[in-house]
Amino acid sequence: MTRRSKRELERALEELDIQTSERETTTEIEEHCSEDVVDFVYGLARDLLRISWHNADEVVNETEPEATLNYLELVREQYGIDDDRDEEVCQRLLDATSQEKYWDSLDSFSMRPVYVAAHRDPETEAGETLAELVDEGREEEAEQLLVEATYDLLAGEGGGVEVVVDP
Repeated sequence: MTRRSKRELERALEELDIQTSERETTTEIEEHCSEDVVDFVYGLARDLLRISWHNADEVVNETEPEATLNYLELVREQYGIDDDRDEEVCQRLLDATSQEKYWDSLDSFSMRPVYVAAHRDPETEAGETLAELVDEGREEEAEQLLVEATYDLLAGEGGGVEVVVDP
């Protein structure tokens, strides 16, 4: 990926931030979460999108299944996820996006934390919620919790639970 392409992508993300802040409609996550949590979750989604852009040689320039598997490996490395169920996650993402014209598996994973935060209440083993971690300024732990919850959801939570994945 060229330096110019990276700058253009960063500008597009900044524009997305502006559009998000000017949005007049209420999304499901805004109905369930505080403004701080919403901002945190969308920021995490943008960080997940950036992983593929910053590793274009391993992700963007590969065919879709290989790109998705490489991307998931990078996500697991960055967020310290030891449980390798990339094959299950990849297949579920590819199935969910196979009929989509503008939505690919990487986008689907990157935006899935928004869905998880809106429809689930992930907790740490100690029982701390996402909102509590964000409110206490423990964003690194909140990121870890939300990415792991997203990964677990897409992996079928132990491999045996079928999950409907809405883009």
